[in-house]
Amino acid sequence: MTNHYNINLPLDTLEVDPEYSPQSHRGFSRKELFVLGWFVSHPKERTYESLARECQITTQEGYEVIIDLLQLGVLRRR
Repeated sequence: MTNHYNINLPLDTLEVDPEYSPQSHRGFSRKELFVLGWFVSHPKERTYESLARECQITTQEGYEVIIDLLQLGVLRRR
């Protein structure tokens, strides 16, 4: 399996935005909660394959959830 998602958006270049405010945000989906929990518990050496395996989703779903969390402002680039 090739990891073409990692080329465009390396997971280790992202962090949780400490200034994120959930006040104007919809509730998180199940996948978003799993991915966010995984993201926080794996501060380095992150891969989409590991994310997918541990959250029981596909690598494509993992990539899409990361994009959603970036758009919501929960994650940001370092």
